[in-house]
Amino acid sequence: MKNERIPKIIYRGRREKMRNKDTGDLLRELNLEEYWDQDCIFDTLVWRDKIKKKIHEREEKLWREECLSSRKLRK
Repeated sequence: MKNERIPKIIYRGRREKMRNKDTGDLLRELNLEEYWDQDCIFDTLVWRDKIKKKIHEREEKLWREECLSSRKLRK
């Protein structure tokens, strides 16, 4: 779609507005902000797998940190 088309102008405006909302925050936290900035479209399954993998990595990291800080697991 050409940049001067109204739907594209609206889309870009909304995306900028949402940049600081939950979706943008989550993508930044998962180191996927570059995809928020690009206008590329992924296959739904590929995107879902990419997000699931990143969320799993984040949750595993948080779990490990919690385990290491727990008094019950220390000697």
